[in-house]
Amino acid sequence: MKNRLSITFSLLWLCIFTLAACYSRPSGESTSTDVPKSTPPKKVETAPPVSSKVKLYLENSGSMDGYIHDGNTRYKKALTQLLWGVDASFNSSNLNVSLINDQIFPKTFSGVLPFINQLDPKIPFWKVGNRSGTNLNVMLETILSEHQNNDVSIFLSDCIYSGKNLSLQVENVRGLFNNKKKKLSDLTVVMVALHSDFKGLFYPPDGGIKINNDRPYYAIFIGKKGLVEKLMAEVRPTTLPGYGEMLVLTAKPAVTSIYTASNLYSSGRFSVKHRNALPEIEVDGNQSILFTIPATITKGLIPDAYMRDINNYKVEGGPFNVVKVEPYNEANAKAANSGAVIELKSKVANPNYVIHIQSLKPFGNGELTINLLYRKPTWVESYNTDDAANSSQSGKTYAIKYLINGLTSAFLPDGDAIMTSFKVNIHH
Repeated sequence: MKNRLSITFSLLWLCIFTLAACYSRPSGESTSTDVPKSTPPKKVETAPPVSSKVKLYLENSGSMDGYIHDGNTRYKKALTQLLWGVDASFNSSNLNVSLINDQIFPKTFSGVLPFINQLDPKIPFWKVGNRSGTNLNVMLETILSEHQNNDVSIFLSDCIYSGKNLSLQVENVRGLFNNKKKKLSDLTVVMVALHSDFKGLFYPPDGGIKINNDRPYYAIFIGKKGLVEKLMAEVRPTTLPGYGEMLVLTAKPAVTSIYTASNLYSSGRFSVKHRNALPEIEVDGNQSILFTIPATITKGLIPDAYMRDINNYKVEGGPFNVVKVEPYNEANAKAANSGAVIELKSKVANPNYVIHIQSLKPFGNGELTINLLYRKPTWVESYNTDDAANSSQSGKTYAIKYLINGLTSAFLPDGDAIMTSFKVNIHH
């Protein structure tokens, strides 16, 4: 009996010792029978989405008084449409409004109509800061320094340079926007030339003149490409009262094309074939011809007027020129040549432009390339005057081309670039 108890106690102590050894195992050890503990996943902290701000700056120097001389100028009408577009695309709660000259003067925005009603050159709301003279580049520098990556900044100004060292202004503008592009790779600038009735004192570089005529001014939109496009979709800049022209500058112009060659609106003896994915013009003889390229061009913010300007196209590979670019009108096309319409629709389902290309003299076989160029638009010269004495003339802005030259050189440092190309083979 004693031996049985002794054996029983020995076995009991052995079990206790074994269990104790198991539970006292260092944490670094394991065996094949261990069940690993599951580690809960780390909680990933996600930053809340940053809401976009629209920052509107209205120059309020003395030269701007004439645009708001009464309650019904085209300037005020365009600004009203612009503000409603901001409200629709970003909500007016995300709008910051300021007057600007040599400083920024933030203003409370309580709604489109109350704000527009406060634009009066005779009341304290408008008459703030140093309005006797402004430096355009200083205002631009201030606006860019206030601009955050998720902002859209809008600047309304007559864009008249006060100084006469105009070549220096080009370098300053280029430097300002080059620096901003380094921080915002898809920076986009849209400059809209607008016209308004003007009544008041006009201030060219050499003093004030009392005038009552049409005057241009400019709305400059600055921001990420997608944000500017979102705002433009609601503002519809080409419909703004007093709209004149538009300049679009971006590091990544979104232009793509689907095209074919056609004998629509053509002249001369030739036929169109399609081999090796490129359209081919087979010419009968060596006479002059005119053929067309119907194309579906997705152009983003690039305005229709730019697309239709033949100066923005360059032909390489033969003595041909672009002589006309027009929107595609199916009814007119069918009336001109219904057979050609059926053929082109099998290649390009929904063309929106037709490019007319004409030979200039006898030509040989080869591949033609028609490039749509990305460049400073031709309208700039018609708005510009370098003559300070005559800068009050209707439709002119003193030295505006120097501002635009600075902008375009920041975005196109190597000169003209190619947005898209159309290739056609020519055979006799």
